Amino acid sequence: MLINGQSALNRKELAERAGVSYPTVGYWFANADRLGFPAQHRRGRSTYVVEEEFMQWLEEWRQRDDWRRKREEPKDLSGSPNELIGPQGVADIFGVHVATINGYVRKSIPAWERGEKGLLPPPDEVEVTGKVIHRRWRRKTITDFKRPGVGRKKGTPQPFPSEAKKKLEITKAILRVAAQDPGRSETPEGLATVLQVSARVAATYLHEVAPDVIKEYQLRPFSDIVAAMTGSTEETRLWQAKQAMRRDDAPQPVFKYNRVRYYRPDELETFLAHLETGGN
Repeated sequence: MLINGQSALNRKELAERAGVSYPTVGYWFANADRLGFPAQHRRGRSTYVVEEEFMQWLEEWRQRDDWRRKREEPKDLSGSPNELIGPQGVADIFGVHVATINGYVRKSIPAWERGEKGLLPPPDEVEVTGKVIHRRWRRKTITDFKRPGVGRKKGTPQPFPSEAKKKLEITKAILRVAAQDPGRSETPEGLATVLQVSARVAATYLHEVAPDVIKEYQLRPFSDIVAAMTGSTEETRLWQAKQAMRRDDAPQPVFKYNRVRYYRPDELETFLAHLETGGN
């Protein structure tokens, strides 16, 4: 692609050129003003950046992004085992960025509320100042804790706590029954009641096991219904599909995953065949 006679790169090409991940390029685009990122040029569905401008910016960014270099610098991790440390101190011990530890904290809160360990052990001290919550751990609490990812090969899924494993198995069993039981539909709220967790946590369990159940029972997404419609435009077919699914004899979705409703293949085939033979 040429922009004003100059070579330009799309997001994927930028990632390859800079040797970074695709999400990193997305971060650059989303924070372009703050980072001084080069001008973006829209062409069709893709966005491009002039290669020469990008390479100049990249060199400056690499020099400016000094926290990566600071991570590699040796840190003084000595201290009393009972010393209280915050997220930054935990990050120094684990050798990660403090944003990673803050993410561990957010994901661990539901486990802590259930009296379990999460991605981090529960804090030894919690102080509330106005709307700000300060969590601190004794140094020994952190050094004795095996942090997520240690001792596993790269790419190995992170293990769930034993109690969570049981609930994952229960969730999978429930979805498998729903995939074979006509008229049955599962929701995070229904799972939450069975698992005795919040709807938000139940949605996490559903998200974890749904892909396997979809593949195992060959469940079909709502987009298959849209594709079966006869409208001349996608908007028309989408409207027709939504109208068809309001019928009394329309199949019920097994569950909703990633904002997409999934249906049993046999029920969907029967329903679509009925529409094709004049049931519409």
